[in-house]
Amino acid sequence: MRYVTGMHALNLGDRTSTPGDWHFSAMDWQHPMILESGRSPFGDYGITPQDVPGHGVMPVASHTAPAST
Repeated sequence: MRYVTGMHALNLGDRTSTPGDWHFSAMDWQHPMILESGRSPFGDYGITPQDVPGHGVMPVASHTAPAST
């Protein structure tokens, strides 16, 4: 599954524990960092649907899910 990660995910906030970063408006939301969960040893752990500006609802890494390249 393709999901949003990195600084973009951190700036969206994690609905379970954190509000997100204050750099939200400075991010390039046309090109969020997207990775494939099948390439991560963590699989889909911590990935939940969230509203991504300009893209609608997409899978997004929570703040506890590590980004793998």
